[in-house]
Amino acid sequence: MRPERRGPLQDIVAIHRAIARLDQLSTLGPQTFGRYMQRLLAYSFESAGFRVNQNAVGVPDFIAQLVGEDSFQSIAVEAKTSLTGKVTIDERDLDGVRGAAATPVVAVLVFPSPTPSWLFVNANDLVPRVWEVRRLAAREQVQLGFDVQDVFLTLLGGLDSRVLDGSMFLNSWLEESRRRHAGIGP
Repeated sequence: MRPERRGPLQDIVAIHRAIARLDQLSTLGPQTFGRYMQRLLAYSFESAGFRVNQNAVGVPDFIAQLVGEDSFQSIAVEAKTSLTGKVTIDERDLDGVRGAAATPVVAVLVFPSPTPSWLFVNANDLVPRVWEVRRLAAREQVQLGFDVQDVFLTLLGGLDSRVLDGSMFLNSWLEESRRRHAGIGP
């Protein structure tokens, strides 16, 4: 899915819709919220044409690969979320993304925020510790080659409210979205 270009008013509406959905999802607790954001981020990569291999246990959370005619891009992603403005990045996180034979990235969701977004911090520029999210914004960022923020906010804004009832609804919503964008089924 590639989002259509929108005007400023549609962008504001999309951002407010995404903030409302993030607020709702954050009430599910930090672990569930983090798991949902990780899955939506991975799906954002899929929507941009990447093949995503999820790691059910361990680090990285997923590896996203994009194969072009003349290029190959592989990104190892460890996703972090926080409702307090701080995230813990430990040695295991850094070793996992650095050892994946891919560009090592720690993705951090900037939320709560009036403009929620993801930071894609080069893991080679980090040390294990508790980081303030605002400090991570000043670290070296990895360029992904697509507008993940727009894709993520579009997905989040269109998220079916049933996902608030549990992860099985998130799974079915993601599967329905995949089929719809692939032109398979209803």
